Amino acid sequence: MEEKKQLKLSQEELDKELALVELIAIDLDGTLLNGKKEVTDANKKAILMAKEEGIHIVICSGRPLQGVTTLLEELELMEDKDLVITYNGGLIQETVSGRVWSRQGLSYDEVAELIDLAEKIELPLVVLDEENGYQFDTAKGKKSDYLQMMPVFDYEVKELKDFRRDHHFCKALLAYELDELDQAIAKIPAEMKEKYNMFKSRQSLFEMVPKTVDKGQALRNLSRLLDMPLSKMMAIGDQSNDLPMLRVCGFPVAMANGISEVKAVAKLTTGDNEHSGVAQVIQQVIGARRKKDGII
Repeated sequence: MEEKKQLKLSQEELDKELALVELIAIDLDGTLLNGKKEVTDANKKAILMAKEEGIHIVICSGRPLQGVTTLLEELELMEDKDLVITYNGGLIQETVSGRVWSRQGLSYDEVAELIDLAEKIELPLVVLDEENGYQFDTAKGKKSDYLQMMPVFDYEVKELKDFRRDHHFCKALLAYELDELDQAIAKIPAEMKEKYNMFKSRQSLFEMVPKTVDKGQALRNLSRLLDMPLSKMMAIGDQSNDLPMLRVCGFPVAMANGISEVKAVAKLTTGDNEHSGVAQVIQQVIGARRKKDGII
């Protein structure tokens, strides 16, 4: 589907829309984090300023809560009212308690189907739930690279029969050497790509979740749970898995380092992730709100 070209707003129109923002959903890799997987001081300061202005900051990541807790602490997003979107939209959780506000994921039968797929394309499958990660022996002698990417779980080797049929799984992953991963992805039948939401969240990480799970649906759920219209939400991202949340929010923002499809749906392109692009747009939001309120 062809995307609309980025809208060109006058400064007055831009300020008017920015002043409406009450929640900012922020992707991590390639957006909030620089190439060293660090948050710049400017980004930290801007997030703190936004919170002081009463703006909700919601980190929106493909990672599990256990994989973002240290970062949330660093950003001072560990208060009772703070929320985080994990598993690329599969869960909305309280950052402190981990209590789940919204849950969507894979069923037992869907995991069985994905195990069969992984065996056919000969790649090691990892499946995550809310508590742990599990390896399935779908490619003898091969180990998933995800164990090193996200070393927060035990990654027990399991068989599906070890789980109850009503067990809730969050997502399935293929992480392997880039060339072999790409060759395997090319072998996935079209009907499987139609049935599931399949995407790369990193060059060598391929994720598989139900069609109903994405960051956009998570924002819709958050809108309902917070009784906040989507028109008052901003989303900032750089990759294809960010497109759903950029399409549904009132003010989509692309990173300068983002892919062309992301820039095409954005109302604004901010700086890149090496130069605190997140801070730049947060400062614009704060400035527009203060201007509207007559503070500046």
